[in-house]
Amino acid sequence: QAARLVKNGITVSITHTLSTEKAPDNPYPFELKMGEVPRVDTWAIRYHGTFVTHFDALCHFEYNGMLYNGVPFSASNDKGCAIGVEHFKNGVITRGILVDIPRLKGVPYLEPATTVSIAEIEAWEKKVGVKIGPGDAVILRTGRWTRREKLGPWKSAGNAAGFHPTVARFLRQRDVALVGADGTAEAQTTPSVIQGVSQLVGNQPLHTTLISSMGMPLIDDMDPEALAEMCAK
Repeated sequence: QAARLVKNGITVSITHTLSTEKAPDNPYPFELKMGEVPRVDTWAIRYHGTFVTHFDALCHFEYNGMLYNGVPFSASNDKGCAIGVEHFKNGVITRGILVDIPRLKGVPYLEPATTVSIAEIEAWEKKVGVKIGPGDAVILRTGRWTRREKLGPWKSAGNAAGFHPTVARFLRQRDVALVGADGTAEAQTTPSVIQGVSQLVGNQPLHTTLISSMGMPLIDDMDPEALAEMCAK
């Protein structure tokens, strides 16, 4: 179904550009060391965090000592895991739906800690005439990188716009396959919008629910700015 939607074959990257500059939202920047031999170099990337686009596999979050589908947390180690990222090596091919909440509200970006509700997702669907359905990859744009370019970097861990945890119900009802965003997909608030959860699962209740309970991989820290402009055109 996704393949049949292709008309022009235009591709737009939604990977955020790596940076060697240390910043509040990039405390462990990309390291590039050029070797003595020409054309040989070494990279160091700490990809989990709030800056580098990365894929959260099903072994990334646990709840009560268990990973998704009853896999013990102890089964995930440096030798891999039955539900590790290596099992996605052939990629994910499906329909992608951009949910552009700043464009819905007529603003350039959402302020940090803003929560996006189910009602706002449904309002976006109505505006663009597209309904999220089974197998879709939902990509949330909050305008994070536009705000950063205008106002400078900030510590986005614990202070970033994204989906409210209750959006998990919507994603389950629509049978969504994958979620991504220009942050961590969920709103980062301090304290968490779910009381007590910051001590349990790193202030990311939606990550815990989607990954460990629903078997849904996530993609964090995308850069959908160019995609948003293409979609608008």
